[in-house]
Amino acid sequence: MKDRFTIDILSPSYLVGQDKKLTSWGYMSLFQELSYLGSESVGMGEERMTSMGYAWVLIRERFKVLEPVGMNVPIRLETWHRGLQGLYFVREYRIKDMEGSLLAAASGMCVLISLEDRRLRRIDHVENLGDKSPQSTESFFDDFPPKLEIPEGQDSGLALPRTVYSSDVDLVGHLNNINYIKYAADFEALHPDAVNSPSDVTINFIKEAHLGEELSIRRWHSGGVSTHLISHDGAPLMLASFKK
Repeated sequence: MKDRFTIDILSPSYLVGQDKKLTSWGYMSLFQELSYLGSESVGMGEERMTSMGYAWVLIRERFKVLEPVGMNVPIRLETWHRGLQGLYFVREYRIKDMEGSLLAAASGMCVLISLEDRRLRRIDHVENLGDKSPQSTESFFDDFPPKLEIPEGQDSGLALPRTVYSSDVDLVGHLNNINYIKYAADFEALHPDAVNSPSDVTINFIKEAHLGEELSIRRWHSGGVSTHLISHDGAPLMLASFKK
């Protein structure tokens, strides 16, 4: 088994809500940072990928919170990749306390896109990418993050418009995946049956959103589960589910 990437930090105050616990996008922010750092540690980081004309793009992610993380508390972040699984590169994430107890776990599936034409590239066809063999096959979940479906039936009746501003765009030139979940969480909070501070979140990223685009958010709720659809001009961009 190869070494995993591990780093100890204080949970940032800017990622918590009024309850002084990490928000859903706070967890996503930590996992994203781990993704950059973990990829760099195995020679597949952003700088090298950019020099080759590629970028990693998150397609699906699921995370589960076992114990909410408070503000400015010492935590240990861990990540490792499970190698190539079909068309996807799979990465695992863990947040633990300093005694080693598991606080949150996540699994993410990534693909490569060409920065020239924004099209997908088969990872197994890219030369000189580095060692793609798994660092570990361990996973918290029994399966990969699932594919979500747009729910049938009536939505909440609300449609929240959102504009993609420059502060929402990441270094790849599209809407940062953290902001998708932030948009959905903002919309969720407007409903009386809101699933606030969800403990089980699944996200499917379908298509890129870009600067200046006008997005629309719809929401369905059934059996304690909220599902959000973000779209642009009728085309689905993201689906996310929030569970307690």
